Amino acid sequence: MLAPYFRMPFDQRFLRVVDRFLLLVKEETGFDGLVSDETGTIVRSTAAERVGQSHPGAHKIVRYEEDEYLVSAAEAAANPLAREGMSCSIAVGGRRVGIFGIDGKEETTRPLARLASVLLSNWLSELEREAAPQSAARDGTRRERVLWIHPPASPWLASIGTLRERYDLVEAGDFAQGIALARAAVPDVVLCDRDDEDASWLAGEMKADRALRAVPMVVLGDAAQRHAERSCGVGVAAPSCFGSAYLEALVDSAVRISRMKDDLRAEQESLGRMITHSARSEARLRAVVESALDGIVLLGPDRKIEGMNAAAERIFGFTQGEVAGQDFVDAFVAAGSRAAVVDAIQQRRHAAVHGASMFSGLRRGGQEFPMECSLTRLETGASAGRCAFVRDLTESRRMQVELHQAQKLEAVGQLAAGIAHEINTPIQFIGDNTQFLQDAFSGLSTFADLLGRCAEALPPESREELRRAEEQLDLAYLREQVPGTIARTLQGVQRVATIVRAMKEFAHPDQHEMVATDLNRSLQATLEVARNEYKYVAEVATELGELPLVTCHAGDLNQVFLNIIVNAAHAVGDVVKGTQEKGKISVVTRREGDHVLVSISDTGAGIPEEIRTKVYDPFFTTKGVGRGTGQGLAIARSIVGKHRGSIHFATEKGKGTTFFIRLPIEGATPGVAA
Repeated sequence: MLAPYFRMPFDQRFLRVVDRFLLLVKEETGFDGLVSDETGTIVRSTAAERVGQSHPGAHKIVRYEEDEYLVSAAEAAANPLAREGMSCSIAVGGRRVGIFGIDGKEETTRPLARLASVLLSNWLSELEREAAPQSAARDGTRRERVLWIHPPASPWLASIGTLRERYDLVEAGDFAQGIALARAAVPDVVLCDRDDEDASWLAGEMKADRALRAVPMVVLGDAAQRHAERSCGVGVAAPSCFGSAYLEALVDSAVRISRMKDDLRAEQESLGRMITHSARSEARLRAVVESALDGIVLLGPDRKIEGMNAAAERIFGFTQGEVAGQDFVDAFVAAGSRAAVVDAIQQRRHAAVHGASMFSGLRRGGQEFPMECSLTRLETGASAGRCAFVRDLTESRRMQVELHQAQKLEAVGQLAAGIAHEINTPIQFIGDNTQFLQDAFSGLSTFADLLGRCAEALPPESREELRRAEEQLDLAYLREQVPGTIARTLQGVQRVATIVRAMKEFAHPDQHEMVATDLNRSLQATLEVARNEYKYVAEVATELGELPLVTCHAGDLNQVFLNIIVNAAHAVGDVVKGTQEKGKISVVTRREGDHVLVSISDTGAGIPEEIRTKVYDPFFTTKGVGRGTGQGLAIARSIVGKHRGSIHFATEKGKGTTFFIRLPIEGATPGVAA
């Protein structure tokens, strides 16, 4: 018995509710549930072999005085009687009277166990409140009421004394008075000492009255049977030849029938409440299933779809009615993963739970997406089906890629910033020294001119020696070539310095807060960094309008610009490949009200119509191995979205593509940006 202070009938009613509830949990989730009493002994379980066993989770709750306890996978492996899952207390009036437990992983069973314990505690409290008045009615303080309708000279007067001692006897001299007394206070038994037509009238009146129709009626007299049969309750005839012992036996029997009817009525009411409770529990459980974030799909033994929750409809893009009766694998699994899914089901068809596996799912329209799927065996009577738990991994994969990309960019940024710093100092030395050489050579050249004019005054042998020295040094060639060489060296040094500055601006570690940024300068730095991608295939034209400073994460937007510029270079490269021609990449910026617009155009082949809806999908790429991961535009859209901006494109086959990036000048609100 679940709680010592509950009387047995109510224990049984509660346990019937528990049986129905555990069955619903099993049907909807595939998990085994149980209820143990306050000593930790299992009294109800969907795994029948566990009834009567000790419940380890309940003992932990009692020992540690906790309201719940989680049996971990390691603890379950160490104890053969334990199973991984969650247990929660069932309490009434602040007192723990039992424990509910459910087997399974923590992330799934914890909320189910908590909800179930609350529901069961509430139902048990309701049954306790209902039990109080019914128990008081049966505690012996009220005697059964017998209404005796008789004439003044009744032959049964001598036999009534014993009934008067045992029952609350109310007397009426005629039928009109009797029916009035019965309607005023419903008796347990009506005793009628008249067998004429008036007795039939009384039986008809009782039958017509809703409150009296179930009251047993005993009619005394030789012709009593035909009158008693008109009673809707139990009619008993008592011929006058029988004595008082028989009369007492008849009344006692009628009283017992009345009690049985009361019990039956109470049981019917209890059954009605139990049905209401069961319907309520089923509705609540269905609400839990419908509110689950993961998709839940119910399958028959032949893998046919029998039901699905709202999350599954959202994940796959179909309503339950559209796919009911279809094969789960054909409807929801991409062609490349179907063989693996079927093989997994066949290999583990007798296992209660299939471990989660990664497959490619299939949405409405044929779009594939990464999904995690685990299958649970459902035992529902004659047939065994499966329950598929499906999780869409698209967002998770995207976040993983973004995190990996952010970590990689941070590392590259720190490395590039360090390298730029290290290069900057020697480049300054080289530039300064080269400038010195340029100035010095200019002075030497002037001195050589002066020396040539002075040589005319020297003796012939000295002039000849000076001429031979000039020829040996090839002074004329040096004076012609060295200035240009020094100038080109200074240009190269300036070019290196420009690249170093661009690297420092592009690859600086991201700030945690948004800062006011010059997007034109960011674009110029990005073009410098990406120059090696486009310099052999495209000319770059910039039309940078006057922009205010934009509040943003500069490093993130640099990554957006870089991804689109590299894509543009690849698109142009595919068109001009094998020719001497170059394409064109155009970068334009302008202000539009409270926003700035950045457009990046290319003269590539354009985006084919059949893939235009997929270009932002993670891992989608048309590039060969080593040229793309399918993450560039997915990351770009995510970053722009976190800045409360927008990104879209216009494309024309054979003409090229333009990406438009629209950003608010004031940036995203705090906490929205990445």
